[in-house]
Amino acid sequence: MRHGVAMHCCSASVFLAFFQSGNADTPESMRHQNSVKTQSVTNRDHGTELHFRVGDGLTLRLEASPGTGYSWQVSGYDASMLTQIGNSAYEELRSPVLGGATHELFHFSIKSPGVSRLELEYRRPWEKPNRATKAFSITVIAQE
Repeated sequence: MRHGVAMHCCSASVFLAFFQSGNADTPESMRHQNSVKTQSVTNRDHGTELHFRVGDGLTLRLEASPGTGYSWQVSGYDASMLTQIGNSAYEELRSPVLGGATHELFHFSIKSPGVSRLELEYRRPWEKPNRATKAFSITVIAQE
């Protein structure tokens, strides 16, 4: 009985070493997971075209001053191509200043190939969309 357990452990170790070395065929989904990337975008990227692969992530890191009542509001994107992941959140600062600037973070996933303009407005949430003080947009180009 002991010999059987030792043989299974040895076989599993050899298989794992062979699989991790890249010599075994890896499932397509596992290969894709290794190539998935998340691209971080800031205010400086406004108006640019950015290239992605399906499955990649996109993080917007936009300057904000939440103490003023203003925040970034997503105003447009192609929902068949992009998925917003959760709600926006504010970045924690090491030494926060009362009323000071921080960054508002938005996370998206690329779910299908195509071209989509991603647009945001910086305004108070209770105000009409045309009352934005700033705007941000990028063009997302995704391929398989």
